[in-house]
Amino acid sequence: MCLIVSFTTVLNMENRDLSIVIPFQYGGSKWENNELRYTLRSLSSNLNFNYDITIYSDKPIDWLKNVRVEVVDRYYPKQALKKFNNIPHYENFYDTLNKLRVISNDVELCEDILYVYDDILLMKPQNLEQIKVLYAGSRFEANKEYWLNPGNNKWKNTIFNSIRKARGFGEVFIYETHLPRHYQKSKIKEMFKMFPIDQMDIPYAPATLYFNMFYNKPNKVYAEIDAKDNDVKAGFYGPAGMAGDSFLSKTKEDVESAVVGKTWINYSDAGLTEHLKEFIQKQYPKKCKFEK
Repeated sequence: MCLIVSFTTVLNMENRDLSIVIPFQYGGSKWENNELRYTLRSLSSNLNFNYDITIYSDKPIDWLKNVRVEVVDRYYPKQALKKFNNIPHYENFYDTLNKLRVISNDVELCEDILYVYDDILLMKPQNLEQIKVLYAGSRFEANKEYWLNPGNNKWKNTIFNSIRKARGFGEVFIYETHLPRHYQKSKIKEMFKMFPIDQMDIPYAPATLYFNMFYNKPNKVYAEIDAKDNDVKAGFYGPAGMAGDSFLSKTKEDVESAVVGKTWINYSDAGLTEHLKEFIQKQYPKKCKFEK
């Protein structure tokens, strides 16, 4: 059993449209708490509906207010340890799956939840309908050989594992977009009941499995949006060209041109340059209602 400890009392639980959940790990990025801080500021500034926020962290977070923090022990299945001779593999992937499993059983949350990463920023006002738009990254058949030959790439292996399971549900889409995702707790429980993780060697990518299980198709396929019409996301991951949403952040001009018209910004340590930091800080310079 994993340990779950609540450290912060949540907001008024009535009249919520959905619950926002954010997984968080100390030391998970070189910008530490600032990623979460600016994510919260961007949500507070732009969401036009009633919501509460719960953060699932490996440690307490002392600078928050009006947020519930659940401390969840990191999880790793015994079967996987046995498979890899007691050397952990896929630790972060299993931690993500376990946090999603904890979320599905959290009675303090709404049935409808919005799963948000701590390194994504909302740049435009969004209502409830807009936030629930379902994006797939691509169609499996469009790049079949790529996904069916994951090699030693752990990320691709988790997606390959999801594809194998999802092929019984119709046309398969790849849902690994790193955009916020609208889930329902009861459906997450059903996924874990059908595909339990305790006896697995290699984990699966939950978004790809979940949305193929419960939806016939997405609202939009991200890879099929023409670059000039991409108002969805600017991703800063270091080198440009990795995907249609990947941009350079080497200069101030790189950042400013990339974010024009975008709804979301996402970044990794490799793309988090001083120019990108400066842009983010200028966008959201003031504390929000979730900060002490």
